[in-house]
Amino acid sequence: MSSLVLRRKDFIAYVDTDFDNNMVVVGQEEQPENSVCSFVKNAVQPDEKLKILMDARVGENLSEEERSAIFELLSKYLRCFPSADGELGFTNMAEHFIDTGDAQPISCVPYCVSAMERRIIIEKVAGMLKQGIIRPSFSPWAV
Repeated sequence: MSSLVLRRKDFIAYVDTDFDNNMVVVGQEEQPENSVCSFVKNAVQPDEKLKILMDARVGENLSEEERSAIFELLSKYLRCFPSADGELGFTNMAEHFIDTGDAQPISCVPYCVSAMERRIIIEKVAGMLKQGIIRPSFSPWAV
């Protein structure tokens, strides 16, 4: 497998999508080897749309016209918000690699945090693990 080098402002592709749909599938069942994107999942399901809009807190000082405009904007871009359980959308075609060259991992003492802050950190990390946002790492850079 050869490496692909992208430079700043390189044009990769233009994808025209219908954002009223909750799922966008680009391509066919079998993707060509050089495919840019095969699957994009939207986190917001149709039945959650009304709940998210009802839970939205919009400024009380806005006119009815301004409130309507904001709710219309929220409806149009609802795909940008996570679902009620916090699940984020994803694609299965992006990979990320950081070339560290010959650099050695940096070691530093963990920040001092109170017991309450530590509990919050543990809860947030556990939540991100459960949602698949992060995964365990045993790299020297993760210590």
